[in-house]
Formats: sequence, structure tokens, C-alpha cells
Amino acid sequence: MEIKVFNYPLEKELNEKVAEILDENFGIKAGRDPKLLEENKNIYYTNPAMCILCFDGDDVIGVQNIFLRETVFEDQNILIGGLGGLCVDKEYRGKGIAKELLQKASEELKKLNCDIGMMFTDINSPKHLKLYGQFGYVVLGREYSYLDKKGGEHTGRA
Repeated sequence: MEIKVFNYPLEKELNEKVAEILDENFGIKAGRDPKLLEENKNIYYTNPAMCILCFDGDDVIGVQNIFLRETVFEDQNILIGGLGGLCVDKEYRGKGIAKELLQKASEELKKLNCDIGMMFTDINSPKHLKLYGQFGYVVLGREYSYLDKKGGEHTGRA
């Protein structure tokens, strides 16, 4: 198995392989409602800046996306690095691949000199929280709000 880092956009064949594994884990093939996915794709989805992939030969068996955002806070430029879309092919789970992908992604965030690192995940999953906690990610424990791409306001508690 081999782990490689790619910048987006990916070449067509590789993009198709990544789309397949992401769909199996998060999309229609994972039982998500196709209509809901279509309605929300432009609200929540942003293209990653980078992608960490794990290969077994030519097969993509693991994905970890890196998202980057620049902002200004108190007159200082801030680079926020976000991790999302972590998934491993069902046949390869339990072999430490997710940990390897997270380790490599954490190294990339450091190389990019990100001021803040964020993880996007289901905070109601103890399995996810345990895995991400090994890399220093914790639930904020506070209220949040944001605007989606269409200007809709969302609030909650993390």
C-alpha cells in the first residue's frame, strides 16, 4: 500500500476513482437520498485543495481531503486547514489506513503553515471522536453559526 498527496483538480481517471469511493461511503451508494444530495450539493460542498490517497496497486482504497480557507482576524491573515471526507474501502478497514491518512494530512497542514486545523465529521459517532482525538481534535463544546453558499443561516452546538 502506498500513500500519495495530490493537488486538486485531479486528472480525470483518478478523479473517477476518488468519486467512486466517496460515493460508496457518503453518497447514493451509502444509502443517501439522491434527491437530497442533489438539492444540497451546491450549499455545502466545496472542492478540496488537496487530497491524500491510499492505493493498493492502482486501486484507491482510502481518501482524506484537505480544505483551505484564508481569512483575516484582528488584522492578521489566518490560514485554516480543514480535514473532511475521510473514508477507507470496506475491505481494507481495521488495518490502520485511516490513521495513516490522518497522519499524512496532519503533516501536510503543518507544511502549509496552517494557523488552525479543523476536522469535519459526525460528532455523534464515538468511533470518529476516538480516532480523531488521537490526533488532537476535540469537539468545541460551544454554539456555532455559519452561512451556506446560498446565504442560508445555520446554527447548532458542537
